[in-house]
This record gives sequence, structure tokens and C-alpha cells, in this order.
Amino acid sequence: MSIVVPSDLQPIIRKAITSGRGTDELDVVRQALRLYAHVEERRESLRCAIAKGVQSGDSISGEAVFRELEQLAERLAAQAEDGAP
Repeated sequence: MSIVVPSDLQPIIRKAITSGRGTDELDVVRQALRLYAHVEERRESLRCAIAKGVQSGDSISGEAVFRELEQLAERLAAQAEDGAP
């Protein structure tokens, strides 16, 4: 598979390489895809937990759920910027 990285994302890749967080472009993209997969797994886990909670009869507002999801997304984004898995 061949991809073209948009020009606005290329500096992110170069910075990751020059800072030592990636050995080359492929390594940086590979890390990003692993992080994406991790986020998707976590999202699915949360969906399952929400469904289980709804089925249990105990419920919280949808607004509270989305607030928690936004906080999780912010933490994961901050970790990604810091280079943490």
C-alpha cells in the first residue's frame, strides 16, 4: 500500500524523527496507526461498558458519558504528543 501524507502533517512526522521518537517516516506512521488501534479498542471497550450499564438499569446522562469520552480523547491526544503509548 502506498499513501501520500498531507503537507500539513509532514512537519509532525519530521519532528518525530528529528526528536528521536521515530527512526523514519514508516516508523512514525506505524506508531500512529498503533495508537489509533489502541484508541479504537478503548472506544469499543467503552461502548461495551456503556451498553452493559444501560442493560443493568443503572444509568447516567448521555452528557456525562460524552464529557468522559472527551476527557479520555484529550488525555490520549496529550499522550500521543508526548510520545507515550
